[in-house]
Amino acid sequence: MREPLFEVTPGEVSVTFYTDINVGVNVGVKSGVKETQQRIIALMAETPTITAQRIADAIGITKRRVESNIRAMKKAGLIERVGSDKAGSWVVTK
Repeated sequence: MREPLFEVTPGEVSVTFYTDINVGVNVGVKSGVKETQQRIIALMAETPTITAQRIADAIGITKRRVESNIRAMKKAGLIERVGSDKAGSWVVTK
């Protein structure tokens, strides 16, 4: 098992713990990010080409709600879209 990763930036401290057990979404890693947004970010990191509809299906919310969360996360600088809507991919920036 890997050692924890500590990252310190002005106003924020992040700790990443690694495990051999699949525990799902990293809960509470980013303060100020809603649980739904954490789940969306985790799916985007795992599958950068994932669609809003597939995210909605995976976490059990509407596509419209996913799109609203995506807009908020893009505005906050947490994610960005690289390439076209159809052939592009998601990049998790924070």
